[in-house]
Amino acid sequence: MSGEIKLVDGPIKQGISQLNGSTRALVTSFYSFQKGDNTLDMVDSLLEINQSFEDVLITYREIMVKHAGMTEEAIVSLQETEKLVASGIRLIK
Repeated sequence: MSGEIKLVDGPIKQGISQLNGSTRALVTSFYSFQKGDNTLDMVDSLLEINQSFEDVLITYREIMVKHAGMTEEAIVSLQETEKLVASGIRLIK
């Protein structure tokens, strides 16, 4: 065992790519129907719930995209740190 910890970013990047694809494919709009002359409270409630749910999904999508970007930035940072540590180890030897 060499004692070296090596970042393998292939599976991470693949997972992020799949997550981004799924996030982009997320449907945020649902069937909308016209209220028309119907004045039932249930129709108003259903429209309100539908709008709230769409808002939640849009926010969820934005958060997922942001977190995927942050994960990619963390991977780059870890790779840079890994290179610096490897360089430092070579200097010590």
